[in-house]
Amino acid sequence: MACEGAQKLKYGVRIKLLDVIIIITIAILSLSIWLFMPTGGETVLVSWHGEQIYCGSINANIEIVTPDGLNTISVSHGYVYMSHAECADKTCVHMGSASSGRPVVCLPNRVIITVTGESGVDSITW
Repeated sequence: MACEGAQKLKYGVRIKLLDVIIIITIAILSLSIWLFMPTGGETVLVSWHGEQIYCGSINANIEIVTPDGLNTISVSHGYVYMSHAECADKTCVHMGSASSGRPVVCLPNRVIITVTGESGVDSITW
């Protein structure tokens, strides 16, 4: 045999205490960002082709239709979302509800829904 004098290598992964501490620290830091995400907001702003077409409370129960009739925005029970859109992919409809720091945008029809107001966190800087 050609390998009689060679040593056998042991393959295996050793996780040391410091490795576990580093992994747990990274996981905690990664998950803690959700504590600082803006969640609230009181005012809904709807822009169409760069001009504001609606500004009102997020607690109102109202449907907003854009002037060209291509988009319908629903505001109800503290949520605002695009309920109907006449565009090819309907990504804006599938985005869900808008929140502070997370707008809903329909690029083909140039509609932007934003939520502003008191959210508990002013800004986050890294």
